Formats: sequence, structure tokens, C-alpha cells
Amino acid sequence: KNEKKFAVASGQSCVAVCHYEEESNWWVSKLVEGFQSTVLTVAWHSSDIVLAAGSSDGTVRLFTAAVKGVDSKPSQIFGPDVSFKKMGAEICCINSNAWVQDMAFSPSSNVLAYTTQDSCMHFLPVVSGAVPTEESVQSVRCSGLPHRRLLFVAEDTVVAGGHDNNPTVFAKAGEQWKEGMKLDAAKEVKQESSASASSRSVAFKKFEMSSSQGIDDNNSASVAVLPTIHQNSISGLAACEAWSSGGRSSKIVSVGLDGRLVFWPVPSLEEAMKNLSLS
Repeated sequence: KNEKKFAVASGQSCVAVCHYEEESNWWVSKLVEGFQSTVLTVAWHSSDIVLAAGSSDGTVRLFTAAVKGVDSKPSQIFGPDVSFKKMGAEICCINSNAWVQDMAFSPSSNVLAYTTQDSCMHFLPVVSGAVPTEESVQSVRCSGLPHRRLLFVAEDTVVAGGHDNNPTVFAKAGEQWKEGMKLDAAKEVKQESSASASSRSVAFKKFEMSSSQGIDDNNSASVAVLPTIHQNSISGLAACEAWSSGGRSSKIVSVGLDGRLVFWPVPSLEEAMKNLSLS
């Protein structure tokens, strides 16, 4: 966040924390190890001295990431028992029992959200003065396929997208996180009969199915167009500062493996919670 360092997840079961060293006029890295498998995602705490990482070994880990000469003297975020003298020291380890696909801290860094391959969203409270615990995690079973990416659009609202091809809102209702509305209102897609379709439209359809869904000529005729705008998995979500007002983004953009880039209006918290069950 302070643009003085960055972190890279690695297939070598580690995370590289990189910073610019003025004396050497070069970027250098320090490795954070301890994972049993590929690290798939990382996220920075707003303090810039705490790094969260998720792995295909089914764990979420928080590490100290203060670099001498780069960061100012660290504050005792998690109490006096957590020392920031050593870069890469493990603060806590949370078991999720599934691949951790993506993660992000809320704007205040009071919540760490992460999505896993078993089609669940998880929310870990990060309270000042206390080390996060596995018992405090709130898990929400998704109504569809696993999500691959997530994005905080407000302190109490997350948008996630993945194999459902449809961005889904998760909102905090009272003290509980719940799955809310989907941004893409799926509609019935009318298929054009091969008899009435021109040879040009048939050829274009084959090319589109091949490029967006990986469907070849042999089985393209049996695969229907999906009712969602994205015709393949969502692989990225983003927002920009210009779309944010009062701590809430009014718009996001998604990209998918179908090659499409789609802009979505973000509903208000009240709209997002219309279909939430408070039980």
C-alpha cells in the first residue's frame, strides 16, 4: 500500500517480500516460508507490516512483514506477545481444509475475507490487540460453484466471482455475513435454429464457442449459450477510486476467461440484503 514493497506468491511453497535497496540500487527479496504447497494468494494489512497468504495446502497464515530501513517502528497490532523484529515470523495459522483461491482485507483491515475451492466464503475478524483465531472465522456456504476472486466494495460488502460466471454479493447482516444477490440477472437465451441461421452466423458461433468456452467443432452444436453475460469463469474483479464515495464503490469491473470485460453497478447494502435470510 505504501508502494515501498510488494509480495509475490510462489509455486515454491513460499512468499517473496520485495523492497528497493537504495545502497545496492536494486530490488531485493526475502522469503517467507512454512507452507506445504503452492501459495495461491496474498494480501497486505493496511499497516503494511502484516501479510496474509493463502495456499493450496488449505491454510491461511498471517506473517510479520516489517522490513528494517523501509518501514517505521512497528506498533503492537496484536498485543505485546507478537514481535515484529523478525520479518516472516508466523502470527497465526488458520485451517480451511480446501485450496485458498483469493483473499483481501476490508478497507479498515478489521476483516480478512477469503474464498476456498470447496465453494465457501470465510470471514476472519482481525481485532486490535489480539491474535486472530480459527474459532472466530465465519464461513458461508455458497449457493453455486466456487469463487475465484473477491473484492471489498465497502467495509460490510464483498463481491465475489468465479466458476458461476456471475458476480455475487456477500453482506454483513448484523454480526453475521450472508450471501446476497447476484449482479447478473440471468435470462433465458433463445437459440437460433440451424435451419434459419446463415452460414456466416454459424461459422462465427463456432469460433465464439471455441475462443470463449474451449468448445471444438465436434461438440459445439450440443452446447447451449449460457444465460449469463460471462460465458466462462470470472478471473478478475477490480474497482477504481473514482467510483468510490463515502467508503463505498458504486461500480466494479469483471474480466473472464471468455475474454469479456463487464462493468457492473454495485447495489446498496439494503438492495444486496433483500434476499438475505437473517435466521
